[in-house]
Amino acid sequence: MSLAQLGRLSTPEFATTIRDAGVAGAGGAGFPTHAKWRRLDDVDHLLVNHQESEPTYYMDRWLGRERAGAFAALFEALLDSAVETVVVAPKLKDRDWTRPLEAVTDATVYLPEDLPIDADDESGVVFAYTEDRYKYGMESVLLNVVTGTVVGGDDLPMDHGWIVQNTETLWNVYRALDRGEPTTRTYVHVAGNVARHRFLDVPVGTPAADLLDAAGRPLGSL
Repeated sequence: MSLAQLGRLSTPEFATTIRDAGVAGAGGAGFPTHAKWRRLDDVDHLLVNHQESEPTYYMDRWLGRERAGAFAALFEALLDSAVETVVVAPKLKDRDWTRPLEAVTDATVYLPEDLPIDADDESGVVFAYTEDRYKYGMESVLLNVVTGTVVGGDDLPMDHGWIVQNTETLWNVYRALDRGEPTTRTYVHVAGNVARHRFLDVPVGTPAADLLDAAGRPLGSL
């Protein structure tokens, strides 16, 4: 399979491809990603949660910069076959990281003072930069700040026409759809009271002891 074939996939086939690749939310909750994309017929917009609020983490920023061409190809394929708008929402302080992705997608750019945007009046790729707030990493809060959409009660973003994905999760969606690759690895930061901050690409399930050892803080020294 490749991105060029997306337009020929039914929504169940699309979701099954993601499920079979083992893609799950990489932001921490591990939500089964295919469950969101199974609602593809109900949505018009994709919101890319590029907030990465933890102060020492930069995996999403790194992916957005170093894999800008791949994300641009994914966005183009989705815009051709599945959604009307892709809205990328980083923090304004991180714009130096995101300029390559802005450029390669020929994105429309909005600054914090321009928000919220009316996504129904937009098309293509939009960058919606937010202020630097930790809570903006929560998808319901980010959706409200960027688009004014209120998700309450038992509602999900899909009930309001949106799929929300964080950047690393979307990278794994790209790998599943374009390359047929399963999600067997993940990016991990090891920081804090360690000899050196490490940004690691490791197999899913790597023991914490191995990660600490790689950062110069063996478990036995704690």
